[in-house]
Amino acid sequence: MIKIHISDQCNACGACIRACPKGPRVYELRDGRLIVIDPSSCLGCTNCVSICPKNAIRLERI
Repeated sequence: MIKIHISDQCNACGACIRACPKGPRVYELRDGRLIVIDPSSCLGCTNCVSICPKNAIRLERI
């Protein structure tokens, strides 16, 4: 299982959602913030981590 950490550096640009193979199932933009809606859908591919211009996403295997 993967735990997704989003730091305060996130500017909700949506790049992570577009880069993620399961994007809309994992993430959602809500009220100008990035929200993790289903971490169990995360494949652990790290596309979101690599694409984030603010280095605001970190994945942790638990």
